[in-house]
Amino acid sequence: MIPNLAVDAVSTHPLASSSDLLMESREHPRVFRAAADRIGLSPAEYREFQRRLLEGDVTYVRLPARLDAMAGDRRGSVYAVHNVQLVHRVMGWRVTLADGAVVYTPATCGNLSLLRPPRVAHVAVAPIVTRHRAGIVAAPRGRKAAVVAAAPVPAPALVSVDTPAAALAPVAPIAAVAPAAVAAGGAGAFIAAPIAFAGGLIYALLPHRSVTTPATPVPPCSAGSSLLGACQK
Repeated sequence: MIPNLAVDAVSTHPLASSSDLLMESREHPRVFRAAADRIGLSPAEYREFQRRLLEGDVTYVRLPARLDAMAGDRRGSVYAVHNVQLVHRVMGWRVTLADGAVVYTPATCGNLSLLRPPRVAHVAVAPIVTRHRAGIVAAPRGRKAAVVAAAPVPAPALVSVDTPAAALAPVAPIAAVAPAAVAAGGAGAFIAAPIAFAGGLIYALLPHRSVTTPATPVPPCSAGSSLLGACQK
């Protein structure tokens, strides 16, 4: 719904300046206070509005196409229309209050109008506690998880009871001693075997020279036989 600015004007005449607006609000205080109350201004906000008009803290602008509320005066009855949509270009004055509310006043009619900044709802969001893989950070409820470029964390060396046996690292088999050797040698077999192995290894590594044993000469049969009982003819 759009009020008819030519019929339901709050001011008694078109406003040529912000001083005219201030003078109208002082000459018709009941009407302007009622208009401020209808559009949602508190008494403190209305007093700030008048103070800023007096100080010249006002700007002549084109009114936005949508307003939260606009006041009107129909034959002495002050009212307000909410969620106003302006279909024509309207010029007027803008006064911005300390709380962010903006009061617009069309120059044609002086109908006080209000536009408040949108309110942002702050809702407490409980975080989601969940298991996650390395590199994925758990996000609060209602938000997407953020992927961070982090190096993979090595798995700890602990093994839980839930780890399957197939996942464990294989253990190298240990050479078993033959039961017969153990039975035959008893405890001495376990001691003699390493000693013999170590002696052979040391002998193989140490340098040594071959020794040639001279052959025993075989005497002629005319001279008799050797110690081995052999002779040559």
